[in-house]
Amino acid sequence: MLFFGFTISLANATGHYYLQLLRTTPEQLKVFSEWLLGKELLNTSLSNPEQLHQQRQQRVILFMDIRGFTQWSEQHLPEETVTLLGRYYQTIEQVFHQHQIIKWKLSADEVMAIFAQPHEALSAALQRQRNVSDLLAREQLGAGIGMHYGLAVEGILGSNGIKFYNVIGDTVNTAKRIESAARNGEILVSEEMYRVCASRILKFTTRTIQAKGKSHPIIIYALSANPAHAKDEQWQAQQPLVKTS
Repeated sequence: MLFFGFTISLANATGHYYLQLLRTTPEQLKVFSEWLLGKELLNTSLSNPEQLHQQRQQRVILFMDIRGFTQWSEQHLPEETVTLLGRYYQTIEQVFHQHQIIKWKLSADEVMAIFAQPHEALSAALQRQRNVSDLLAREQLGAGIGMHYGLAVEGILGSNGIKFYNVIGDTVNTAKRIESAARNGEILVSEEMYRVCASRILKFTTRTIQAKGKSHPIIIYALSANPAHAKDEQWQAQQPLVKTS
């Protein structure tokens, strides 16, 4: 009789465990999916699964990188580096939540973001540069941003066992090369990006760079925003990043 009672208790406990597992697993899977795809892209893919198929699209690719981060990391403990990156990521996430973004991802101090609309990318870059600059200045660091607008193939890529969402193409490579040319505190955009955002740009300077792996020089624009197109106060407060000549 005692053994029978023990068996029933064990069965009840096991049943309760699996019931809790069934309740929590969907929530955990949702969180993990949002980490991998991003909340906006996940919601879109659930309502329209074809959104994840590989397709050619006009996209703005934005890269951002901390200037002097490698040297700074060499002089600080790994825990201090992780703490700084955590604050950096949180600041970036807060900005992106205010803008329409397809997907963004992190790799150490580098941030890559994908936008459908050039004006959203420009607005996010200006706000993000200001917010991140305030954070990094405490450590005598800064960040550079580069953007390019053009065709890319986006969607689920990978092998049979591992798949991920990504964008591929020369547009991505060019955006990265432009970001690499950005000085501390600069936002640089390609000529293609400038053309579609010209009315929103108050001041700019141009220069030409010979980017690694590119057969022709790239004309880039260092810019600030036109307050007439401001959606919020940070546009109004934006100062020219590079003085015009």
